[in-house]
Amino acid sequence: MGSNGHPMQLDSIDAQVLDSMADDYYGLWEIADYFAQLLPAMGRSASDELSRSKLMQYVEAGFANVFVGNFQKGLFERAADERALLSETASWQRPTSITDVVVAATATQEAEAPVAKAWPK
Repeated sequence: MGSNGHPMQLDSIDAQVLDSMADDYYGLWEIADYFAQLLPAMGRSASDELSRSKLMQYVEAGFANVFVGNFQKGLFERAADERALLSETASWQRPTSITDVVVAATATQEAEAPVAKAWPK
């Protein structure tokens, strides 16, 4: 359920993004890049803002979880305060080194049925 008590309605963009997040951890900058690819006419600044808003909605709906970790080591832990991390600009920055600690997200099993309904393949 979304924060307003109603299930989040996914459009095809939401479904494509969540589908892409289903099989691994994705850095927040990668999710922002994907929104920018899907919505090129929007412009990067607007698509970045949209990606932040949408990921917060996915988390609130139970469709995504946020993690902190390191891609080189492959170790990620569920973030204690997902909302705070999503609100921080630094969380969305592309790392400068493979050893950097990053904020990543992945889709949950709860997203599978809504994604399939909104974006039948």
